[in-house]
Amino acid sequence: MDDNAHSLDDLRQYQALPLSVKILMSKNRIRKWVNEYGEDNVCVRMTLSPESLALLHMVNEEYPNVAVRFDDSELKPIVSWMASEDESGLDDWLTFGCNHFETEKPESRPLAFWSKENVFEYLKIVQTES
Repeated sequence: MDDNAHSLDDLRQYQALPLSVKILMSKNRIRKWVNEYGEDNVCVRMTLSPESLALLHMVNEEYPNVAVRFDDSELKPIVSWMASEDESGLDDWLTFGCNHFETEKPESRPLAFWSKENVFEYLKIVQTES
């Protein structure tokens, strides 16, 4: 029996969704993460990549007081990793999904099923809204 949270088919289906749906799904994952640990116990781990900027914007829309860290932190980080970035991360996503609650080092990856193109499209949208 396969114990994975997701399959490669799931990933392909998520990646094929419209950006508006991906935004809602990602915000839902962020909400679950913050609800689990509390706003004072989570942070956005930044790398100054476009993905990190998109993630920070998304988190700050609902949780403006969530900390931002540029290094590893004792807080429960929300990171901008995407499943298309590396094979070991893909294995993690297949096993745990976006929110890794049951791991030694809990981590949220709400953009896991996004593409680089999605990130740039999102940034363009939020830039025109401001």
